[in-house]
Amino acid sequence: TVGLVSLGTIGRKLLQLLKPFDLKVIVYDPFLCDAEARELGVERVELLELFSRSDVVSLHTPQLAETEGMITDKHLRAMKSGDQPLLLRTNMEAGHGGKSGRFERYREVAEEYAFILWQAGIDR
Repeated sequence: TVGLVSLGTIGRKLLQLLKPFDLKVIVYDPFLCDAEARELGVERVELLELFSRSDVVSLHTPQLAETEGMITDKHLRAMKSGDQPLLLRTNMEAGHGGKSGRFERYREVAEEYAFILWQAGIDR
């Protein structure tokens, strides 16, 4: 199961790249309606459920006041145990990079629970 956090331009691009692989894709995006989710072939879920069900989590949220603190250690600790899950952080241009990035403070916890690709490059 692949979990996409935010289904904006980059998230939709990744969704299209995943289509040929016939994967289960779940999405957390408060702006995605049920009808559009059905059209896209994805399941809408809450954020904590996305982290607990996904083998791969890909983050695509913009850096906004509304998304500040959205991902916490609670979400990272909810990730599947056993085979190490994969966490993709692809949106470096959206202000998530460097030591000031909101995700940086959870990096140590995240690395304990998942293999992380900090810049996957699909946004290029």
